[in-house]
Amino acid sequence: MLGNARINHACIALLHLSERWESGEFVKTKDVSRGNSLPYKYLTRILLQLRSSGLVTSLRGPGGGYRLARHPREITLWDVVRAVESADVREIKQGRAVPRQAQGVLTSIWDEASSKVKETLEKYTFEELQRVAREMYYI
Repeated sequence: MLGNARINHACIALLHLSERWESGEFVKTKDVSRGNSLPYKYLTRILLQLRSSGLVTSLRGPGGGYRLARHPREITLWDVVRAVESADVREIKQGRAVPRQAQGVLTSIWDEASSKVKETLEKYTFEELQRVAREMYYI
């Protein structure tokens, strides 16, 4: 679930967009794709998920593309996980393919794990990730 390609690609795309936050420009999907070696069609689907969750906005046309819907300091890693993985998390919590007697026990464990993951990922904003990425680039 966590750390899968979809979440990583979404985070990379949001980091790319956060670097352009101050300019207010819309960034084309192909530029995000090429600049980060992400598969274009896959990235398009991810950006649609991020848009429907309210993390990015889009504009059609020649000057169009995507940009963050909020300041990078207001978007956390947890926001991305919720946007991109919400269906998977619901499926785990519903206990698919789990015998009824184990379902209650597993649900409480998934809830505990989710709460710890959420607590950790809420600490990290894209503003902070952008700062760390810049520092790492120059090392």
